[in-house]
Order: sequence, then C-alpha cells, then structure tokens
Amino acid sequence: MVPIKGDDAIRQAAWQFTGQLSGWNGYLNRFDGYAHSANALTAVYRAAQAAGVRFFLGEEGVVNEVVYENTLTGRKCAVFEPRTVNFIPQL
Repeated sequence: MVPIKGDDAIRQAAWQFTGQLSGWNGYLNRFDGYAHSANALTAVYRAAQAAGVRFFLGEEGVVNEVVYENTLTGRKCAVFEPRTVNFIPQL
C-alpha cells in the first residue's frame, strides 16, 4: 500500500484518470489496485473486533504516552499510559 495525495500522484499511479482531481487522496495497493481508506479501515476494524480486540473511543480511549522498544522483529509498544484511571491496559 502506498499513499496517493493530489493530482500528480494519482496520474502517476493511473494515467487513465483525467480531469480535476483536487482534494483527492487515498491508498494504492500495487498488487490489487486502489483501496478507499475509509472502507479499508472499516474492514480492519471489524476483523480486529471479530478477533476479540476491544477499542476504547472518545475520552475513554485517550492515551497520554506510548513508549516503544526495539525488538529483533521491529518496534513494539512496551508501555502506554491511558488518561483515565478506569482503564487498565493488558499488553
């Protein structure tokens, strides 16, 4: 997936598009084509929910700090501090 922002970027990715494209942006999967970001994120959200991931949105989901650590496979969240004391993170 690569981000595409603006007229020039979309024309480089897909020369078939002509006309005004101002304000257009999204992502292009070079193996599968254009992915509308809202639809793609909705699908990821639903798949994560189905796998048991719980999301805390709004004031309950505000995080003050995220601390990362480097591992052999990349960066990983080591600690995060939620703003509300009612939420106890389980990493």
